[in-house]
Amino acid sequence: MTENKTARRRPGGGEQDVATAKATSTAYCNTNPGTSQTSLVYDAKGRRVASVRGDVLCVTLHSSRGHLLQRPPGPGLAFNVEVLERAEALGATHVVIRDADTGRRYEANLVDFRAHGIRFDFGFGNQVCLRLEYWQVSEPVGRQLVLTGLEV
Repeated sequence: MTENKTARRRPGGGEQDVATAKATSTAYCNTNPGTSQTSLVYDAKGRRVASVRGDVLCVTLHSSRGHLLQRPPGPGLAFNVEVLERAEALGATHVVIRDADTGRRYEANLVDFRAHGIRFDFGFGNQVCLRLEYWQVSEPVGRQLVLTGLEV
């Protein structure tokens, strides 16, 4: 494989041109107008788990892989404590999560994690769960197909 700084790895192998990737990706994490700085957030093991764009902690999860916490303290969505602390240090004030499997979008304020979050540790480090009742959930909007070449 040739070294190409304008290409990125695709899931399942292969590469995709960065410009094409940006043009075809769906924006799910809107930030305040005028803010364009993005900072990556890593967990304690050095894995990239999120990004902070402006004042938004942006995360993609897969509900089919068990990322939605079902057992107590859930049902809810949880973060490692150090991820939340790092996001706040980078200026995040709220969270936007996109479920890649369903297209659902979950939004909450980081203040709610402090006020209503439930701390726990199931062996993956200290985490905070915010029950689903504190999240604003948006269902995906279907895409309208465009018909071309039709005369009326």
